[in-house]
Amino acid sequence: MKKNEEYIVQVESYTIEGLALAKIGAFVVFIPGLLRGEIAKIALTKVKNNYAYARVVEILSASQERVQTKCTIAKLCGGCQLQYMSYKEQLYLKKEILCNYFRVNNLSLDVIQDVIASPKIQRYRNKVQVPIQEKKEKALIGFYRHHSHDVVVYEDCLLQTETSNKISKLIKEFLDDNKIVSPFRYLFIRHIHERNELMVMPIVRSYPFYKAKELAMFLKKKVENIVSFSYLKNDKSTNVILDGPIYAIFGPHFMQEKLLDMEFQLSAKSFFQVNPYATKILYTKALLLASLTKNDTLVDLYCGTGTIGILAAKKVKKVIGIEIVPEAIENAKKNALINGCDNISFWCLDAKDGAKRIVEEKEKIDVVIVDPPRKGCSLSTLESIMQMKPKRLVYVSCGPASLARDLVILQKMNFHMQ
Repeated sequence: MKKNEEYIVQVESYTIEGLALAKIGAFVVFIPGLLRGEIAKIALTKVKNNYAYARVVEILSASQERVQTKCTIAKLCGGCQLQYMSYKEQLYLKKEILCNYFRVNNLSLDVIQDVIASPKIQRYRNKVQVPIQEKKEKALIGFYRHHSHDVVVYEDCLLQTETSNKISKLIKEFLDDNKIVSPFRYLFIRHIHERNELMVMPIVRSYPFYKAKELAMFLKKKVENIVSFSYLKNDKSTNVILDGPIYAIFGPHFMQEKLLDMEFQLSAKSFFQVNPYATKILYTKALLLASLTKNDTLVDLYCGTGTIGILAAKKVKKVIGIEIVPEAIENAKKNALINGCDNISFWCLDAKDGAKRIVEEKEKIDVVIVDPPRKGCSLSTLESIMQMKPKRLVYVSCGPASLARDLVILQKMNFHMQ
Protein backbone atom coordinates (compact mmCIF):
# COMPACT_ATOMS: atom_id res chain seq x y z
CA MET A 1 0.00 0.00 0.00
CA LYS A 2 1.22 3.46 -0.89
CA LYS A 3 0.33 7.06 -0.16
CA ASN A 4 -2.48 8.49 -2.36
CA GLU A 5 -3.81 5.05 -3.32
CA GLU A 6 -7.61 4.96 -3.27
CA TYR A 7 -9.84 2.28 -1.75
CA ILE A 8 -13.51 1.76 -0.96
CA VAL A 9 -14.08 0.88 2.72
CA GLN A 10 -16.88 0.49 5.24
CA VAL A 11 -16.42 1.97 8.71
CA GLU A 12 -16.49 -0.59 11.54
CA SER A 13 -16.02 1.52 14.67
CA TYR A 14 -14.26 4.52 16.20
CA THR A 15 -10.91 5.18 17.84
CA ILE A 16 -10.62 6.91 21.21
CA GLU A 17 -9.90 10.15 19.31
CA GLY A 18 -13.17 9.87 17.36
CA LEU A 19 -11.54 8.79 14.08
CA ALA A 20 -13.40 6.26 11.95
CA LEU A 21 -11.78 2.83 11.84
CA ALA A 22 -11.95 0.65 8.73
CA LYS A 23 -9.99 -2.33 7.41
CA ILE A 24 -8.51 -3.24 4.07
CA GLY A 25 -7.95 -6.94 4.64
CA ALA A 26 -5.98 -7.06 7.91
CA PHE A 27 -4.72 -3.52 7.35
CA VAL A 28 -6.23 -0.92 9.69
CA VAL A 29 -7.08 2.56 8.36
CA PHE A 30 -7.95 5.62 10.46
CA ILE A 31 -10.13 8.23 8.76
CA PRO A 32 -11.41 11.56 10.09
CA GLY A 33 -14.91 12.64 9.10
CA LEU A 34 -16.72 9.32 8.72
CA LEU A 35 -19.39 7.57 10.81
CA ARG A 36 -20.10 3.98 11.76
CA GLY A 37 -21.47 1.94 8.88
CA GLU A 38 -20.67 4.50 6.19
CA ILE A 39 -19.17 3.36 2.90
CA ALA A 40 -16.68 5.74 1.33
CA LYS A 41 -13.90 6.10 -1.20
CA ILE A 42 -10.73 7.09 0.64
CA ALA A 43 -7.17 8.06 -0.27
CA LEU A 44 -4.25 7.07 1.94
CA THR A 45 -2.34 10.02 3.41
CA LYS A 46 0.21 8.25 5.65
CA VAL A 47 1.19 4.58 5.46
CA LYS A 48 2.93 2.57 8.19
CA ASN A 49 3.72 -1.15 8.48
CA ASN A 50 0.28 -2.34 9.55
CA TYR A 51 -1.90 0.76 9.60
CA ALA A 52 -2.53 3.96 7.69
CA TYR A 53 -4.33 7.30 7.81
CA ALA A 54 -6.61 8.43 5.03
CA ARG A 55 -8.83 11.26 3.84
CA VAL A 56 -12.34 11.02 2.45
CA VAL A 57 -12.62 11.30 -1.32
CA GLU A 58 -16.35 10.58 -1.55
CA ILE A 59 -19.03 9.24 0.77
CA LEU A 60 -20.87 6.53 -1.17
CA SER A 61 -23.38 5.57 1.54
CA ALA A 62 -24.06 8.04 4.36
CA SER A 63 -25.25 7.24 7.88
CA GLN A 64 -28.59 8.50 9.17
CA GLU A 65 -26.61 10.00 12.05
CA ARG A 66 -24.72 12.38 9.72
CA VAL A 67 -25.88 15.97 10.21
CA GLN A 68 -25.21 19.28 8.49
CA THR A 69 -23.39 21.70 10.76
CA LYS A 70 -24.37 25.36 10.97
CA CYS A 71 -20.83 26.37 11.95
CA THR A 72 -19.03 28.15 9.09
CA ILE A 73 -15.52 27.16 10.23
CA ALA A 74 -16.20 23.58 11.39
CA LYS A 75 -13.60 22.05 9.03
CA LEU A 76 -10.91 24.56 9.99
CA CYS A 77 -11.35 25.09 13.72
CA GLY A 78 -9.58 22.77 16.15
CA GLY A 79 -12.37 23.11 18.70
CA CYS A 80 -15.36 21.00 17.63
CA GLN A 81 -14.15 18.18 15.41
CA LEU A 82 -17.31 16.03 15.37
CA GLN A 83 -19.98 18.44 14.19
CA TYR A 84 -20.94 16.12 11.32
CA MET A 85 -22.02 13.57 13.97
CA SER A 86 -25.52 13.69 15.50
CA TYR A 87 -25.69 14.24 19.25
CA LYS A 88 -27.12 10.73 19.61
CA GLU A 89 -24.03 9.32 17.88
CA GLN A 90 -21.74 11.52 19.98
CA LEU A 91 -23.23 9.98 23.11
CA TYR A 92 -22.58 6.52 21.67
CA LEU A 93 -18.99 7.54 20.91
CA LYS A 94 -18.42 8.83 24.45
CA LYS A 95 -19.56 5.54 25.91
CA GLU A 96 -17.46 3.60 23.40
CA ILE A 97 -14.34 5.62 24.28
CA LEU A 98 -14.81 4.80 27.96
CA CYS A 99 -15.41 1.14 27.12
CA ASN A 100 -12.23 1.04 25.04
CA TYR A 101 -10.14 2.40 27.91
CA PHE A 102 -11.74 -0.12 30.26
CA ARG A 103 -11.03 -3.00 27.83
CA VAL A 104 -7.38 -2.00 27.44
CA ASN A 105 -7.00 -1.96 31.23
CA ASN A 106 -8.97 -5.21 31.78
CA LEU A 107 -11.67 -3.42 33.76
CA SER A 108 -15.22 -4.72 33.91
CA LEU A 109 -17.62 -3.13 31.40
CA ASP A 110 -20.65 -4.11 33.51
CA VAL A 111 -20.45 -0.89 35.55
CA ILE A 112 -20.64 1.38 32.49
CA GLN A 113 -24.11 2.81 31.92
CA ASP A 114 -25.53 4.84 29.03
CA VAL A 115 -24.29 8.42 28.81
CA ILE A 116 -26.67 11.02 30.25
CA ALA A 117 -27.47 13.69 27.66
CA SER A 118 -26.94 17.37 28.36
CA PRO A 119 -30.16 19.43 28.45
CA LYS A 120 -28.46 22.01 26.22
CA ILE A 121 -25.90 21.31 23.48
CA GLN A 122 -25.55 24.79 21.97
CA ARG A 123 -25.05 28.24 23.55
CA TYR A 124 -24.25 26.58 26.86
CA ARG A 125 -20.73 27.73 27.72
CA ASN A 126 -20.41 30.02 30.73
CA LYS A 127 -16.72 30.64 30.02
CA VAL A 128 -14.92 31.82 26.88
CA GLN A 129 -11.13 31.78 26.58
CA VAL A 130 -9.94 32.55 23.05
CA PRO A 131 -6.57 33.61 21.62
CA ILE A 132 -5.95 36.97 19.97
CA GLN A 133 -3.30 37.36 17.30
CA GLU A 134 -2.17 40.31 15.18
CA LYS A 135 -1.90 40.22 11.39
CA LYS A 136 -1.18 43.39 9.42
CA GLU A 137 -2.26 45.51 12.42
CA LYS A 138 -5.63 43.73 12.53
CA ALA A 139 -6.92 41.54 15.37
CA LEU A 140 -7.60 37.87 14.76
CA ILE A 141 -9.93 36.59 17.50
CA GLY A 142 -10.88 32.94 17.25
CA PHE A 143 -9.72 29.40 17.92
CA TYR A 144 -6.58 27.57 16.91
CA ARG A 145 -6.61 25.61 13.69
CA HIS A 146 -6.37 21.85 14.27
CA HIS A 147 -2.80 20.91 15.33
CA SER A 148 -1.50 24.48 14.96
CA HIS A 149 -1.28 27.87 16.66
CA ASP A 150 -2.86 29.72 13.74
CA VAL A 151 -6.05 31.48 14.76
CA VAL A 152 -9.21 30.74 12.78
CA VAL A 153 -11.58 33.70 13.08
CA TYR A 154 -15.22 32.91 13.82
CA GLU A 155 -18.31 35.00 13.24
CA ASP A 156 -20.61 33.01 15.50
CA CYS A 157 -19.38 30.20 17.77
CA LEU A 158 -22.45 28.05 18.50
CA LEU A 159 -21.09 26.91 21.88
CA GLN A 160 -20.92 30.49 23.14
CA THR A 161 -23.83 32.73 23.98
CA GLU A 162 -24.86 35.40 21.49
CA THR A 163 -23.61 38.06 23.93
CA SER A 164 -20.16 36.47 24.23
CA ASN A 165 -19.89 36.42 20.43
CA LYS A 166 -20.96 40.05 20.30
CA ILE A 167 -18.26 41.05 22.80
CA SER A 168 -15.56 39.35 20.69
CA LYS A 169 -16.66 41.32 17.63
CA LEU A 170 -16.78 44.62 19.55
CA ILE A 171 -13.29 44.10 20.96
CA LYS A 172 -11.95 43.35 17.47
CA GLU A 173 -13.61 46.50 16.17
CA PHE A 174 -12.06 48.65 18.92
CA LEU A 175 -8.57 47.14 18.60
CA ASP A 176 -8.57 47.53 14.81
CA ASP A 177 -9.89 51.10 14.87
CA ASN A 178 -7.32 52.18 17.48
CA LYS A 179 -4.43 50.01 16.23
CA ILE A 180 -3.70 48.54 19.67
CA VAL A 181 -3.69 44.80 18.97
CA SER A 182 -0.12 44.04 20.05
CA PRO A 183 -0.63 43.98 23.87
CA PHE A 184 -3.46 41.43 23.62
CA ARG A 185 -2.98 37.66 24.00
CA TYR A 186 -6.36 36.17 24.96
CA LEU A 187 -9.92 37.14 25.71
CA PHE A 188 -11.60 35.71 28.82
CA ILE A 189 -15.38 36.04 29.30
CA ARG A 190 -17.49 34.54 32.07
CA HIS A 191 -21.24 34.60 31.41
CA ILE A 192 -23.60 33.78 34.29
CA HIS A 193 -26.63 32.54 32.36
CA GLU A 194 -29.26 32.69 35.09
CA ARG A 195 -28.53 36.33 35.95
CA ASN A 196 -27.41 37.23 32.42
CA GLU A 197 -24.33 39.00 33.78
CA LEU A 198 -20.85 39.02 32.28
CA MET A 199 -17.24 39.39 33.37
CA VAL A 200 -14.76 40.43 30.67
CA MET A 201 -11.01 40.11 31.19
CA PRO A 202 -8.51 40.40 28.31
CA ILE A 203 -5.12 38.80 29.00
CA VAL A 204 -2.41 41.25 27.95
CA ARG A 205 1.37 41.34 27.69
CA SER A 206 1.69 44.72 29.40
CA TYR A 207 -0.43 47.11 31.43
CA PRO A 208 -1.25 49.98 31.33
CA PHE A 209 -1.36 50.70 27.60
CA TYR A 210 -2.94 53.19 25.22
CA LYS A 211 -6.76 53.39 25.57
CA ALA A 212 -7.00 50.51 28.04
CA LYS A 213 -9.79 52.16 30.05
CA GLU A 214 -11.51 53.47 26.93
CA LEU A 215 -11.99 49.89 25.70
CA ALA A 216 -13.77 48.98 28.95
CA MET A 217 -16.09 52.00 28.71
CA PHE A 218 -16.75 51.32 25.00
CA LEU A 219 -17.87 47.77 25.82
CA LYS A 220 -19.98 48.87 28.78
CA LYS A 221 -21.94 51.26 26.56
CA LYS A 222 -22.54 48.56 23.97
CA VAL A 223 -23.30 45.68 26.38
CA GLU A 224 -24.96 46.96 29.56
CA ASN A 225 -24.94 43.60 31.38
CA ILE A 226 -21.14 43.55 31.60
CA VAL A 227 -20.81 43.99 35.36
CA SER A 228 -17.05 43.41 35.68
CA PHE A 229 -14.10 44.39 33.47
CA SER A 230 -10.42 43.91 34.25
CA TYR A 231 -7.09 43.07 32.65
CA LEU A 232 -4.79 40.21 33.57
CA LYS A 233 -1.13 40.86 32.81
CA ASN A 234 0.72 37.75 31.66
CA ASP A 235 3.96 38.09 29.67
CA LYS A 236 5.19 34.55 30.39
CA SER A 237 5.86 32.11 27.55
CA THR A 238 3.85 29.24 29.05
CA ASN A 239 0.51 27.50 28.44
CA VAL A 240 -0.87 28.78 31.76
CA ILE A 241 -3.09 31.62 30.61
CA LEU A 242 -4.60 32.92 33.88
CA ASP A 243 -1.28 33.55 35.60
CA GLY A 244 -0.53 37.11 36.66
CA PRO A 245 -1.84 40.19 38.46
CA ILE A 246 -5.35 41.47 37.74
CA TYR A 247 -6.09 45.16 37.23
CA ALA A 248 -9.74 46.05 37.78
CA ILE A 249 -11.34 48.77 35.65
CA PHE A 250 -14.88 48.48 37.01
CA GLY A 251 -17.00 46.00 38.94
CA PRO A 252 -16.09 43.21 41.37
CA HIS A 253 -13.36 40.59 40.95
CA PHE A 254 -15.96 37.82 41.09
CA MET A 255 -19.31 36.69 39.69
CA GLN A 256 -22.07 34.89 41.57
CA GLU A 257 -23.50 31.67 40.15
CA LYS A 258 -26.51 29.72 41.41
CA LEU A 259 -26.34 25.93 41.48
CA LEU A 260 -28.89 23.55 43.02
CA ASP A 261 -30.36 26.37 45.13
CA MET A 262 -26.99 27.48 46.47
CA GLU A 263 -24.89 30.55 45.60
CA PHE A 264 -21.25 30.44 44.53
CA GLN A 265 -18.80 33.30 44.05
CA LEU A 266 -16.40 32.74 41.15
CA SER A 267 -13.25 34.73 40.51
CA ALA A 268 -11.74 34.74 37.03
CA LYS A 269 -9.11 32.19 38.09
CA SER A 270 -11.57 29.83 39.77
CA PHE A 271 -12.52 26.56 38.09
CA PHE A 272 -16.21 25.96 37.48
CA GLN A 273 -17.87 23.51 35.09
CA VAL A 274 -18.42 25.25 31.73
CA ASN A 275 -21.87 23.75 31.06
CA PRO A 276 -24.14 24.94 33.90
CA TYR A 277 -27.05 22.84 32.60
CA ALA A 278 -25.10 19.56 32.67
CA THR A 279 -23.36 20.52 35.94
CA LYS A 280 -26.61 20.18 37.87
CA ILE A 281 -27.00 16.61 36.60
CA LEU A 282 -23.34 15.74 37.24
CA TYR A 283 -23.24 16.95 40.85
CA THR A 284 -26.67 15.54 41.69
CA LYS A 285 -25.47 12.15 40.44
CA ALA A 286 -22.17 12.38 42.35
CA LEU A 287 -23.94 13.18 45.63
CA LEU A 288 -26.46 10.40 45.02
CA LEU A 289 -23.65 7.87 44.53
CA ALA A 290 -21.96 9.11 47.70
CA SER A 291 -24.98 7.92 49.76
CA LEU A 292 -24.35 10.57 52.40
CA THR A 293 -25.68 10.39 55.95
CA LYS A 294 -25.81 12.88 58.83
CA ASN A 295 -23.02 11.03 60.63
CA ASP A 296 -20.53 11.12 57.73
CA THR A 297 -17.28 13.04 57.44
CA LEU A 298 -16.62 13.87 53.79
CA VAL A 299 -13.35 14.80 52.07
CA ASP A 300 -13.74 16.87 48.89
CA LEU A 301 -10.38 16.51 47.09
CA TYR A 302 -9.58 19.01 44.31
CA CYS A 303 -12.50 21.02 45.70
CA GLY A 304 -12.01 24.16 43.58
CA THR A 305 -14.45 26.83 44.75
CA GLY A 306 -15.98 24.33 47.18
CA THR A 307 -18.95 23.42 45.02
CA ILE A 308 -19.39 19.71 45.79
CA GLY A 309 -18.41 20.01 49.46
CA ILE A 310 -20.84 22.87 50.07
CA LEU A 311 -23.66 21.06 48.26
CA ALA A 312 -22.96 18.07 50.52
CA ALA A 313 -22.44 19.98 53.77
CA LYS A 314 -26.05 19.97 54.93
CA LYS A 315 -26.25 16.22 54.39
CA VAL A 316 -23.22 15.29 56.54
CA LYS A 317 -21.58 15.95 59.90
CA LYS A 318 -18.35 17.47 58.55
CA VAL A 319 -16.61 18.37 55.26
CA ILE A 320 -12.93 18.97 54.51
CA GLY A 321 -12.19 20.62 51.16
CA ILE A 322 -8.67 20.50 49.69
CA GLU A 323 -7.44 22.61 46.75
CA ILE A 324 -4.03 23.98 45.70
CA VAL A 325 -5.21 27.25 44.06
CA PRO A 326 -5.27 30.05 46.70
CA GLU A 327 -7.89 32.13 44.84
CA ALA A 328 -10.21 29.13 44.66
CA ILE A 329 -9.82 28.48 48.40
CA GLU A 330 -10.70 32.12 49.15
CA ASN A 331 -13.79 31.73 46.96
CA ALA A 332 -14.65 28.46 48.72
CA LYS A 333 -14.50 30.06 52.17
CA LYS A 334 -16.76 32.91 51.05
CA ASN A 335 -19.13 30.43 49.42
CA ALA A 336 -19.42 28.48 52.66
CA LEU A 337 -20.34 31.70 54.49
CA ILE A 338 -22.85 32.72 51.83
CA ASN A 339 -24.61 29.37 52.11
CA GLY A 340 -24.47 29.16 55.91
CA CYS A 341 -22.21 26.09 56.02
CA ASP A 342 -20.40 26.08 59.36
CA ASN A 343 -19.33 22.42 59.27
CA ILE A 344 -16.84 22.78 56.42
CA SER A 345 -13.15 23.71 56.42
CA PHE A 346 -10.84 24.35 53.49
CA TRP A 347 -7.14 23.59 53.22
CA CYS A 348 -4.95 25.23 50.58
CA LEU A 349 -2.77 22.24 49.79
CA ASP A 350 -1.90 19.97 46.89
CA ALA A 351 -4.25 16.98 46.87
CA LYS A 352 -1.53 14.49 47.84
CA ASP A 353 -0.35 16.69 50.73
CA GLY A 354 -3.89 17.31 51.94
CA ALA A 355 -4.73 13.60 51.80
CA LYS A 356 -1.49 12.79 53.64
CA ARG A 357 -2.31 15.34 56.35
CA ILE A 358 -5.71 13.75 56.94
CA VAL A 359 -4.03 10.37 57.42
CA GLU A 360 -1.42 11.85 59.77
CA GLU A 361 -4.11 13.54 61.88
CA LYS A 362 -5.99 10.21 62.05
CA GLU A 363 -9.23 11.83 60.97
CA LYS A 364 -12.05 9.28 60.60
CA ILE A 365 -13.28 9.60 57.00
CA ASP A 366 -16.48 8.03 55.70
CA VAL A 367 -16.69 9.37 52.14
CA VAL A 368 -14.16 10.80 49.68
CA ILE A 369 -15.13 12.63 46.50
CA VAL A 370 -12.33 13.38 44.03
CA ASP A 371 -12.65 15.65 40.99
CA PRO A 372 -9.08 15.83 39.65
CA PRO A 373 -7.80 17.56 36.50
CA ARG A 374 -7.38 15.57 33.28
CA LYS A 375 -4.10 13.99 34.46
CA GLY A 376 -5.98 12.23 37.27
CA CYS A 377 -4.73 11.46 40.79
CA SER A 378 -1.12 10.88 41.72
CA LEU A 379 -0.16 7.49 43.17
CA SER A 380 0.62 9.08 46.54
CA THR A 381 -2.86 10.66 46.59
CA LEU A 382 -4.50 7.30 45.91
CA GLU A 383 -2.35 5.66 48.58
CA SER A 384 -3.42 8.27 51.13
CA ILE A 385 -7.08 7.76 50.17
CA MET A 386 -6.60 4.04 50.78
CA GLN A 387 -5.11 4.78 54.21
CA MET A 388 -8.18 6.91 55.07
CA LYS A 389 -10.27 3.72 54.68
CA PRO A 390 -13.42 5.51 53.46
CA LYS A 391 -16.62 3.49 53.13
CA ARG A 392 -17.29 5.08 49.73
CA LEU A 393 -15.17 6.84 47.09
CA VAL A 394 -16.79 8.83 44.26
CA TYR A 395 -14.46 9.63 41.36
CA VAL A 396 -15.59 12.49 39.09
CA SER A 397 -13.40 12.45 35.98
CA CYS A 398 -12.89 14.56 32.86
CA GLY A 399 -10.23 12.19 31.46
CA PRO A 400 -11.22 8.58 30.66
CA ALA A 401 -7.58 7.53 30.20
CA SER A 402 -6.47 8.67 33.65
CA LEU A 403 -9.73 7.39 35.17
CA ALA A 404 -9.10 3.87 33.86
CA ARG A 405 -5.47 3.99 35.01
CA ASP A 406 -6.49 5.10 38.52
CA LEU A 407 -9.27 2.49 38.74
CA VAL A 408 -6.72 -0.27 38.09
CA ILE A 409 -4.65 1.05 41.01
CA LEU A 410 -7.70 1.44 43.27
CA GLN A 411 -8.84 -2.10 42.58
CA LYS A 412 -5.42 -3.37 43.66
CA MET A 413 -6.04 -1.42 46.88
CA ASN A 414 -9.26 -3.45 47.39
CA PHE A 415 -11.72 -0.80 46.20
CA HIS A 416 -14.62 -2.24 44.19
CA MET A 417 -16.35 -0.50 41.29
CA GLN A 418 -20.12 -0.09 41.35
